[in-house]
Amino acid sequence: MPRFSVLPVDEAVKKADKSTMSDALAEYTEYLGSLSAGQAGRLTPSEGEDVRIVRMRLGAAARHMHKKVIIRRAGDEVLFWVEAA
Repeated sequence: MPRFSVLPVDEAVKKADKSTMSDALAEYTEYLGSLSAGQAGRLTPSEGEDVRIVRMRLGAAARHMHKKVIIRRAGDEVLFWVEAA
């Protein structure tokens, strides 16, 4: 069961701005934006990261960019490419 507490809105906004997800989203958006037609990307999780987290972040970035991205796991790597229109 989660623990609930109340805090001022300005404090919540400050904490949300420091979100690691927003940092990750920007990073993964950059990965997707760097691909040209006919190119695929490969992401290898850093130590302590899980392949599932990498896939989730990549999918979130693709949705944010309104791009159809194919994401495949190959062992401990994530391969991805933008689907041709």
